[in-house]
Amino acid sequence: MSNAQVLISQYQIYTSKQLVTTAKSLDTTDSIRKTYVAIATSCDFSNKTYTSKISYARIAERVGLSIRQVMRHVQELLKLGVFTSKATGYICKRSGQRRQSSNKYQFNLDVIKGYCAQLQAKCHAHMSQVVESTKPPQINIDQDSFDSSQSEAKAKASHLMSLVRFKTEKDAWENRGRRYVDSKTGGIFIHSSHSNDPTRLIGYIEGSIAANYVVNMLTDYSKLITD
Repeated sequence: MSNAQVLISQYQIYTSKQLVTTAKSLDTTDSIRKTYVAIATSCDFSNKTYTSKISYARIAERVGLSIRQVMRHVQELLKLGVFTSKATGYICKRSGQRRQSSNKYQFNLDVIKGYCAQLQAKCHAHMSQVVESTKPPQINIDQDSFDSSQSEAKAKASHLMSLVRFKTEKDAWENRGRRYVDSKTGGIFIHSSHSNDPTRLIGYIEGSIAANYVVNMLTDYSKLITD
């Protein structure tokens, strides 16, 4: 099994869309992220080598920047370690001289996965703090407070089960209406200012951090109701 196949098996990164999505995890400017996306969208997945061959001019055209700006962005991305770059060229038939062609970029899935893990850890830490603060008391309570907790748990569980669900972030944005989709957690809120409070969720994207939050809360409420 080749090194690329091992990484694919381990990290579950199969398509250019998933590779592009990792741009959100990069600790850099939005402009540099766009340059990364332009390179990632031209990545070759046919032989699972995760290489992209694209010129500075083509990248500049895609992101609407100058070639000089793109060259600076590529240098910053090289420092982040998300890929390595190698100049390619060809022999001119007329002059017989070697001329530079597009650069070849080799994506480093190991490093990219690390950045994604860091972002997930930050998001999970924030979500878990809210979960802990919203759990109802489970010890030293009398029957009245227990019945009250059960009713509250049923109400919250019913609310969580009624949340709007979407398969992908694209589906959520296309159907959001007057709603806000938080790209980092996959949560859907009435307004962007609500995104730091998971209890104000009105929907979520399946398989996201917000979806995990909903499942965990439903499990906790289910235990409280049946205990």
